[in-house]
Amino acid sequence: MSTEALRSYVEDVLEAQGFPGFAVAVTDRDRLVASEVFGYANLDARTPVSRGTYFELGSIGKTFTAVVFLQLREEGLIGLDEPVTSYLPWFEARSGHAPITIHHLLTHSSGLMIGADQSGSSRFDVWALRETETGFPPGTRYLYSNIGYRTLGLVVEEVTGLPYPEAPRRRILEPLGLEGHRSRHHQRGPAQARDRLRANLRRPPSATLRPLGARDVARDGDRGRLAGGDGG
Repeated sequence: MSTEALRSYVEDVLEAQGFPGFAVAVTDRDRLVASEVFGYANLDARTPVSRGTYFELGSIGKTFTAVVFLQLREEGLIGLDEPVTSYLPWFEARSGHAPITIHHLLTHSSGLMIGADQSGSSRFDVWALRETETGFPPGTRYLYSNIGYRTLGLVVEEVTGLPYPEAPRRRILEPLGLEGHRSRHHQRGPAQARDRLRANLRRPPSATLRPLGARDVARDGDRGRLAGGDGG
């Protein structure tokens, strides 16, 4: 792909989708083929995207989490078929089914239907799963789950003794020579977490989120089986 073709394609996407800015890299197995930056990192300040602009990694981070778990299994530190409670004894969700395992969380097949994302604390939000009900027996269906991977992050911390962001950094990024990355773990302090909680508490009643239970899955089976999404 030529640089001109890449630029033309991305400019069309920017215009059609209304994205403010882009950074694009095209690689093959051996090398960087092309890279370009487009648009603005800050629309108000008219700051253009540069090669040093940070972007949200989003759920690409789940891939790093899965790699860390496979490494830990190879080292004999974790069993993929072990219940989550083997590593987080306090983990609980209302369920009449078999225990949720590490493998269930990794494959989005745990039965966890929805999780809180209110406090800015993964530990609190995972603890709050005890107030929700699972929607299906673990391992029988697929439902994309952000809270499942937040649970896995806590397991990584328990097993390695490291804050979660340090585990992929030491095990994956540094050995590969990947630099120039940041973690929201180091950017969002208690004050930001409190502000986020206050903002959520100020939502009008019509915006209140509720746990999705088994009855909803039975009524909306296909969507429950195939749903996917991204919340970071």
